[in-house]
Amino acid sequence: MNKVFSHSLKGTNPDIIIKQKFDKCRPTYVNYTLNHSGRDEDISSVRNDQDILGQEIAKERGHYADYVDYGNKEYQTKLEKGVISNLTSTFTQNSFNLNHDELNELKERVNNAAHNKNIMWKTVVSLSDDFLIREKIMDNAIDRNLDQRRLKKAVQKVMPNLLKKEGLNDSAEWWGNIHLRGDENDKHVHIHLATFEEISKRQKWQSQNGYKRNQPKGVFKQKNLDSFKKEFLKESELKHSMVIEKELLIERQISERKIIDRLRQNKEKVLFKEQTNLLNAIYNVLPDNQKEWRAKSNAVTMKTANSLADKFIDNFLTADPVAMESGEKLKK
Repeated sequence: MNKVFSHSLKGTNPDIIIKQKFDKCRPTYVNYTLNHSGRDEDISSVRNDQDILGQEIAKERGHYADYVDYGNKEYQTKLEKGVISNLTSTFTQNSFNLNHDELNELKERVNNAAHNKNIMWKTVVSLSDDFLIREKIMDNAIDRNLDQRRLKKAVQKVMPNLLKKEGLNDSAEWWGNIHLRGDENDKHVHIHLATFEEISKRQKWQSQNGYKRNQPKGVFKQKNLDSFKKEFLKESELKHSMVIEKELLIERQISERKIIDRLRQNKEKVLFKEQTNLLNAIYNVLPDNQKEWRAKSNAVTMKTANSLADKFIDNFLTADPVAMESGEKLKK
């Protein structure tokens, strides 16, 4: 199996081009799909994964700042401090972003497939800027912010059907990486997909002369790749139901923010009144001798004042959980 076989889809479509080839399974291909083997380490990015449709709807309704800063929870979770450092841009059938441990486990399985001399199917899905912008997957051709999750969902939706048609649904697994630009320019968003079998159950060639005997069948059938292209486009396209769902999500999250802000304001007013009353009470029970005005004083005359002071601190910590740890240390 020294030759590499490849082909692209029939017909012309400016929105999408799909190419596939197969050759020996190589562990190094995992790193290649991440960033072209280190030639450009920011070519794939966890950070540049944004809800383009949601942001556009929010902007049209005058809620852009509210939605982006607060409501876009689905995308913010993977960008929280301490989380993003453990995530990669690699996705699979069951994950939008593998963590480093999961990626290493994937590499080990690819390595086993290579050791077993199995083949790997390498698929590249190239998407035009016009298509991505029209379908609200990318914001514009300058900023190039991308809704990677929508593309990943589309791949996750259609890959099982492709593998089933090729008889690989019970034995193969795949991974993918979205590259924000091409090898030689700043445009050309494309998706690398790699399919392999750790233990091959792929149908073998049975030629008369024995030339290809016991070698697994390589390139996927043309009609199956054509179907994959059509299904991927259908899943990627903007749907009316998607717009309605996003509008409802934005309205719900903006309403949640208003309610939380209102409750916080009311709580702050109540807290301010309570704390003011406590301060007045502490002042009224302090002993005449100011030398006894110490938080750690064991004097009987300071017992009531210290008890009220503890309550004052507890109220503050309850209202501000972030300060709780440092506040408890101060009390000690």
